[in-house]
Amino acid sequence: MAKRSVDRRLHKRLNLACLTAVRAGQAQTLADGRTINISDGGMLLAVPATALPARGSRVELVFSVPRSTPNTYMLEEFRSPARVVRHQPLKERGFSGLALQFAKPLDMMLEA
Repeated sequence: MAKRSVDRRLHKRLNLACLTAVRAGQAQTLADGRTINISDGGMLLAVPATALPARGSRVELVFSVPRSTPNTYMLEEFRSPARVVRHQPLKERGFSGLALQFAKPLDMMLEA
């Protein structure tokens, strides 16, 4: 009998592309990428494979979440310290997945 996979995530993920800067502190940008999915607890980010911070390292994230109403469109900027949880191979040549956990969950009011 096959074992079931258990999803231990506390926050619902949303497939949403957000431009994101991964920084070492407030000044030095380590990588620019785009989210593959995002939740109030963290994100999976596609970044150039040559720019992967080490697992366990602490980084600063700056990203913008798209917001829209019937009459407007805007980007809401968020900043958060985060920890690199894992690296993940991607099909996209030259890019790798970077799983990040926010230091504290964010209330981004994401909708599915």
